[in-house]
Amino acid sequence: MRIDPKTLTRKQKYYPWVVMAACCLYMAGGIGVGTNCSGVFMRPVADALGVGIGSMSLYGIVLSIVNALMAPWVGRAIGRIDIRKLMTVGTCLIGGAFLLLSLSQNLLFVYVGGALVGAGVSMGTFMAVTVIINNWFIKNNGLVMGITMSTSSLVGIVANPAVNWIIEHFGWRIAYAGMGVLILCTLPLIWVFIRMYPDQKGTIAWGEEDLPEPEIQTTITHHAPIEAQSIDLRHPALLSILAFVFVLPLANSHAGYFQNVALSYGFSAALGASMISASLAGEFVGKLGIGWLSDRMGINKTIALVVGMGAAGLVGLLFMDGRPAWYALACALIYGPMQAIGTIGYPQIIRNNFGARFYPLIYPYMSIAGTISSSLASPAYGYIYDATGTFVPTFVIALAGLALSMLLLIVCEKTAKQMKK
Repeated sequence: MRIDPKTLTRKQKYYPWVVMAACCLYMAGGIGVGTNCSGVFMRPVADALGVGIGSMSLYGIVLSIVNALMAPWVGRAIGRIDIRKLMTVGTCLIGGAFLLLSLSQNLLFVYVGGALVGAGVSMGTFMAVTVIINNWFIKNNGLVMGITMSTSSLVGIVANPAVNWIIEHFGWRIAYAGMGVLILCTLPLIWVFIRMYPDQKGTIAWGEEDLPEPEIQTTITHHAPIEAQSIDLRHPALLSILAFVFVLPLANSHAGYFQNVALSYGFSAALGASMISASLAGEFVGKLGIGWLSDRMGINKTIALVVGMGAAGLVGLLFMDGRPAWYALACALIYGPMQAIGTIGYPQIIRNNFGARFYPLIYPYMSIAGTISSSLASPAYGYIYDATGTFVPTFVIALAGLALSMLLLIVCEKTAKQMKK
């Protein structure tokens, strides 16, 4: 039975924002510290174990593969298992993985740790937090999602130099162990503040009082068993959105190569590193901007705007030869917001085109498609550069990918309406 908004206390009315704050802190620990700081361990751990950077980089691939493979099961489990239990297991896996990594004696420890982190991330972070935010916020959903997800990026910016300082002064084993303990310290947030549904705290979602009952039922899952919901993967709307997710990484996989892009145009490695930082700054702004704009102009128009900015950045990179340093930084900056589509855009696309109740069912397949595409696109661009000595062909491929991705999003929008019925 629907709770009468007039009976709510001030504390109950504003409790959704407490949930958002708890989710922000949780993401700051699990992702901001847990996964965004992995890069600073590469060199010291590789040197200590006597292996190359290439062997260490497989940690990230193992993490991504396990994360993607776990996603369909987690999507089905949400709604059947108390989401706090899933988040608890996920947090323990991530924290325990870093404690294991602090004991590493060979690469097997590293790869097992990556697998555990991948499983933990799948169970406890992005998907779970997105479902919670969708249930607790009808009004300002995009903005709240953007703030919540951008927290991990902001913390990562601060945490990376801090963790690097700990590694330099106390060693990488202490740093890994400290991260594990810090992540485990987020467990009380789950059980004290977070709930799957607003009525579990005797309140309603933010903005729910302004919606009629039928629209609420398509916006909030309201304890609907996941088995009672089904999707047809052969539906044109789903095929088009999965194709969109597969194609998009072909266009937004250049940031990791920006240092090499700068060198290929005769700039310094330092400028290339600054381009990477500029793209990360753009990604941070993009997470907030996509969330804020999607509430005002709709997610599909917002994605079109962000993709247009990314295309402008790529076109600028095509003509970077002989340009000043500020030009290169500007191209990287306006390219950056496009990288936030995967984090903020995908949940909003599902919510807008299919309804929030389908998120746990659709997102896992989007995750798999995106992971496969990213795993193919990034090394492919490297091989193309090795063969041609320039990144120009990859920029052209990326621009074509952006055009195709927008066409696929339009097809999805046109064909998804019947799935909402």
